[in-house]
Amino acid sequence: MKFRILGTESLGVRGLSCIIEAGNRRILVDPGVALGFTRYGLHPHPIQAAVGEIVRGSIVEEWKRSTDIIITHFHGDHTPLYNANPFQLGLRRLRDLRGRARLWVKSEVFMTWRERLRAQYVYKFFHEEDVVRGGCSDHIVLSKPVPHGASNSTSVVLVAVRDGRRTLVHMSDTQLLSEEAVEIALSWEPDIVVTDGPPLYRWHSNKSFHRKMLKKAWRNAWRIACSVDTLIIDHHLMRCMEGLKWVDSLSEETGANVLCAADIIGKPALLLEAWRKLLYEKIPVPNDWYIDYGRGTVCLKPYREIARRLVEELPKARFYDMNIVDEILDNIVSEFDPNENIRQKD
Repeated sequence: MKFRILGTESLGVRGLSCIIEAGNRRILVDPGVALGFTRYGLHPHPIQAAVGEIVRGSIVEEWKRSTDIIITHFHGDHTPLYNANPFQLGLRRLRDLRGRARLWVKSEVFMTWRERLRAQYVYKFFHEEDVVRGGCSDHIVLSKPVPHGASNSTSVVLVAVRDGRRTLVHMSDTQLLSEEAVEIALSWEPDIVVTDGPPLYRWHSNKSFHRKMLKKAWRNAWRIACSVDTLIIDHHLMRCMEGLKWVDSLSEETGANVLCAADIIGKPALLLEAWRKLLYEKIPVPNDWYIDYGRGTVCLKPYREIARRLVEELPKARFYDMNIVDEILDNIVSEFDPNENIRQKD
């Protein structure tokens, strides 16, 4: 079995998209990408948009080659959209890629009205007989729907992919808050689990509800970590620097192999979502720059270069101090031509 995480928070975007090869199947899970449309009152910085473009391109390329496409739920960071904003993956990017891949989804009975609307647009890219609502095959198993984090409205499905020797489980957006989801995942006896974690960035207060949820997420993460070879936790957890500490503390206390997605590829975590305010301070741009970006009149080439430099110059060893990012950005920006900020395309 081979797998690669295409896009998630430690790789600079929102989502948990993966490509998994098992037997003769090439399985694309949650082919969506997003950037938080507002954070700290700011829209995504051009550096975030530049990384998002790269991830969108990777998903499109994998969509072309996939035999199976699985959408665990129809939130905008997990599925292509008919009405995508400039930072999401729009269905128009896929309009010439209709093939004979199978689409795996949960039953419409378990979808919200917005999910059903989005699903209907995605279905148009597949033959009706190739839309699988739940079920299993030789290599793929979908669970029954389980809660999306603490939500009582949205549900997600877990995915198990097997190749006869190893089993990978993709736990999208349970936020490690569902004991039922953990039971299902462990019943599949996985070797590798890829999951999101609790949204620490929303739970900075000392409210009793948040404390209770964090204890539950920690307990569930502990159970999984002690039962598998590798536990990868990313997505919601990595929207703040504290997410790295959470992963490392879990690894230290359990003695297990607990990682974020960036660790898998040997790169430093690129937590652009958490660094958005700093990006605007170091490289100021108008907060409404995205309007021109949505019109296709913005060149992001300079910002792709800054993102590349960030990945190269960030420490390989784990760090939790935002001042390190601050200093590295200062060094990079000193070589950056401010006249190229949000340069219009020729």
